[in-house]
Amino acid sequence: MEGDTDSFVTCLSSSGSSLIYSTYLGGESGDIGNGIAVSDESAFVMGNTTSVDFPTVDSYQGSLEGWDYDSFVTRFTTGGSRLIYSTYLGVAGDDVGTGIAVFGA
Repeated sequence: MEGDTDSFVTCLSSSGSSLIYSTYLGGESGDIGNGIAVSDESAFVMGNTTSVDFPTVDSYQGSLEGWDYDSFVTRFTTGGSRLIYSTYLGVAGDDVGTGIAVFGA
């Protein structure tokens, strides 16, 4: 964990009896996950960040644009070992991502 708050993703087996993976997601400031979806065994996370160093990979928007915070969307590989993509989503004001749905990923 790096910042004041970080998001996290935890994947359990279908029975809930064993941990597949668990990881933090964030940068040096505040990062809050507000929604998660699973498709094709990948986790998709939507949230908000104030971190200028939030991890971006193959990003649509590579830098923080909001006054205080931007939304983010991140997709993890099946095993959670790396990010497939991760991007800021925001404009000049503050932007709040509150949920995520994935169709035909």
